[in-house]
Amino acid sequence: MMQLFLFGTFWFWALIVVSLIITVRLVETFDPHEVWAGFTILITLVLLAIFGNWEFFKNILIFIQDNPLIIVGYVLIYIIIGIGWSFFKWYAYLRKKRDYYREHNFKDPKIPGFKENVSRIVSWMMYWPFSALWTLTHNLFRDVFNFLTEQLRGAYEKVTKNVFKEFEKKEEE
Repeated sequence: MMQLFLFGTFWFWALIVVSLIITVRLVETFDPHEVWAGFTILITLVLLAIFGNWEFFKNILIFIQDNPLIIVGYVLIYIIIGIGWSFFKWYAYLRKKRDYYREHNFKDPKIPGFKENVSRIVSWMMYWPFSALWTLTHNLFRDVFNFLTEQLRGAYEKVTKNVFKEFEKKEEE
């Protein structure tokens, strides 16, 4: 059998990166698509099993069969982390909405409710590693650079004033 996706090869990493990007985008869209995210993960695992190293997957299945209590423990830990992550994401989502309403002076904002966001919350719980990857890379970098830009605002304004100083004199006259 062809081992196109053998661990460490270019095609293995290409598949992993493409799968991660697709899954993260599906989990972090405004209308969560948890079924499609799961399907993406499943297809990736099938491709790795068929065109990668089947022995590796066989050993995983044997481990699962021989250690059911350990697997149950891992699943419980995964669920507990997912619940905690979903509360973190829900809080961040609500703060973002609130800040948007403040910024645009909404007098009677539509407060997000649990019922309208169940799918989003379930998606955060189920796929917390992908959601965390997005939050830690995209949101963290954005927040760091927004902070740095704000700290450097005076310098940017000084450059602007220097470049346009000839126009300021005309306005004063």
